[in-house]
Amino acid sequence: MILTKKSQEEIIGFVLIIILVAVIALVFLVISLRKPAEINSNAEVKNFLHSSMLYTTSCYKSNEVVYDFQDLIKACYENKKCLNEEDSCDILNSTAVKLIDNAFDIGEENKYKAYIFKIQQENSSFFYLSKGNMTYNKNGYETFIPYSEGNLYVSMELSY
Repeated sequence: MILTKKSQEEIIGFVLIIILVAVIALVFLVISLRKPAEINSNAEVKNFLHSSMLYTTSCYKSNEVVYDFQDLIKACYENKKCLNEEDSCDILNSTAVKLIDNAFDIGEENKYKAYIFKIQQENSSFFYLSKGNMTYNKNGYETFIPYSEGNLYVSMELSY
């Protein structure tokens, strides 16, 4: 009788250890699933963002000086108008769409399914474009534009 009680106690202890390990493993699994999907840096997006900053836009500062994309972003942030009185943010919107559409084929049957393009200062976003439905498979890159009142951050994410 004493021998069987001892083996029963050992079995109960073993079961408790198994349950404790399972609960700990479950907690770690829940924590790891709650983390947002990390965005992998993509050389293609990096090159696109850096080269697009040098793109000459249709917005003129003066009769001889044209805004490049980087300066147009600053002009939009400052709510400036182009020489012909067009809104710089409207030109920024149409230029950004044109650049992205020419650089990446976005669509359900294409390599890239969606994109998000945004410009912000610190945590305040002032320009946002998106197309398609983003998934957990993302590539992206963020760069900054030096600005007197704090850097402007330009980021793009592509979903594939």
